[in-house]
Amino acid sequence: VSFRVQYPHNSENISREDRREFKQTRYAVGDVLIDAASVLGGEVALKILYMKLVEAAQSCRNDETWDWRPSEASLYCIRAISSYVSVVEAEVMPQVMMLLPKLPLQPQLLQTVCLTIGAYSKWLDASPNGLPVLPSVIEILMSGMSASEDSAAAAALAFRHICDDCRQKLCGSLDGLFHIYHRAVSGEGGNKVSAEESLYLVEALSMVITELPPENAKKALEALCLPVVAPLQELINQGPTQLQKALARELTIHVDRLGNIFRYVNHPEAVADAVHRLWPIFKAMFDHRAWDMRTMEALCRACKYAVKTSGKFMGITIGAMLEEIQGLYQQHHQPCFLYLSSEVIKIFGSDPSCANYLRSLIEALFSHTTHLLTKIEDFTARPDIADDCFLLASRCIRYCPHLFVASAVFPSLVDCAMIGITIQH
Repeated sequence: VSFRVQYPHNSENISREDRREFKQTRYAVGDVLIDAASVLGGEVALKILYMKLVEAAQSCRNDETWDWRPSEASLYCIRAISSYVSVVEAEVMPQVMMLLPKLPLQPQLLQTVCLTIGAYSKWLDASPNGLPVLPSVIEILMSGMSASEDSAAAAALAFRHICDDCRQKLCGSLDGLFHIYHRAVSGEGGNKVSAEESLYLVEALSMVITELPPENAKKALEALCLPVVAPLQELINQGPTQLQKALARELTIHVDRLGNIFRYVNHPEAVADAVHRLWPIFKAMFDHRAWDMRTMEALCRACKYAVKTSGKFMGITIGAMLEEIQGLYQQHHQPCFLYLSSEVIKIFGSDPSCANYLRSLIEALFSHTTHLLTKIEDFTARPDIADDCFLLASRCIRYCPHLFVASAVFPSLVDCAMIGITIQH
């Protein structure tokens, strides 16, 4: 069936409708192959498909006459059955992986090569034959990141899968991984990884750093944050006016990367220390961009991940963070301030040492919110605030009822809930 997934001649010139139909055909053939692999077994199906790949690759010539389409089609089929191939398969997969670096760097073929590498990341980790080929497949991914936007997206995703599944094997190769990461984040060297897909590389390095011992992880985390923080610091150094004039995307692209670092580096103390060092940058954005919903959502999301990862280690910074959002919420009514507060309550609600500033937070946030939601129309006009307000209330009831129920604002919040309870939302 591989001929059915083969790209047509001059595929770049086919109509949008034909392209959509071709994609649907490929998906359908993939489903058929999955069914076949479930009946025959992944190894048997792999052998059959590999013979087609060898046949196509033998005609490979590094000139314009070579047709890349049969090789791409065979690899597409091999990728489709990846879930049914044993992670310790030792006969065919080593040959597939050794063949990949020999294929020409044609963009569409390279995209499928990268996706195939990502699909077999668990094999690369578990198989004794996986470790020797890791350097060559990572080299392929680096080529993919520079070939085209589509191949760059595929390579970034595959890189994430490999770093996730092979993280222990890659701990000793951090210098090389950081080189790839810096190229992607900075856009140097003709790198075509988009801002969105660069998050895959952030996650990838974060997962590998998680496997390091704490003393090494702290240094690696600093290195991971450095190229992300530098543009933010540069913008802040230009003064409040420039910070306020900046487009939201100029900030969120970097803040989202920090958020993913805090989310995936599972070293609570190191992350808490990083947040403490970065707090002046965060505070500057809170102070001068509180009116900007997109920036605040990204910033609160990053803080949320930091709180979830660091837990009680965030004690040094959490007071300043809560004081900041408590004051800003009353001016700008950003729903994300409520959501971030609910995460803080979840972690610190039962901590007696935090009782005073949590009590103050609860009073301030709910007192102001109940004045925003005084009639049914307010709930319709501000659905995000209503949602996040009562999420926060549910967290307070669960994690610090002794503070919440006894607060002066509790009766008015119950009245507010009675107004909104009739709304289907």
